Amino acid sequence: MAVSFQYPRIADALRLQVEGLPPNTLLPTEHQLARQFGVSRLTIRQALQLLQGRASSRDSAAGARS
Repeated sequence: MAVSFQYPRIADALRLQVEGLPPNTLLPTEHQLARQFGVSRLTIRQALQLLQGRASSRDSAAGARS
């Protein structure tokens, strides 16, 4: 039985959202993203780590900047 990780799919969805935003736009917090995607904050963190090169800075309390 193969394990399917959700964070790559979430990272792709977030990348599409971020690409259309102006620089320094705040993204939702990790808690908000976890609720939006129906996953844990750990899964959101893993997805954000995949995007770290594209979304240059983030702060889990204040949201992420694109």
